Amino acid sequence: MDSNKSKRVVLYCRVATQAQLDGDHTLEAQSARLHEQAERLGYEIVGEVSEYEKGTTLDRDGWKRACQEAVEQKADILLVADLTRIARDPILWMQALRELSGKGVWIQSAAEPDAFRVNPFFSPMAAAGNPMATHTP
Repeated sequence: MDSNKSKRVVLYCRVATQAQLDGDHTLEAQSARLHEQAERLGYEIVGEVSEYEKGTTLDRDGWKRACQEAVEQKADILLVADLTRIARDPILWMQALRELSGKGVWIQSAAEPDAFRVNPFFSPMAAAGNPMATHTP
């Protein structure tokens, strides 16, 4: 049996500008990409959250809702289109990764080659220098 079959995921999509609402990175486009990725990997989608908000902080209703849903639904993964959907600042990525991994949830970026998960144990400085550093747990 494929080990991905048992993976439970929550999808998270975010846009911050009108241009993103109208362009190639719409919430609908992100959602479609994430659904395709989850299906391709055999993941079970247990939730989805979308929001229109700037990514300058993690103190956002949609982000909090996505994290809460991932924990409550006992998701293995919070799936995002790319790490900038979490936040614009790599240090915030690391904060989010550490908080969720401490609750048993990994963050996975669809933009990552081979759908690797981001390692929450890299230091924020390493993440800022190499924000796409990955490993498979």
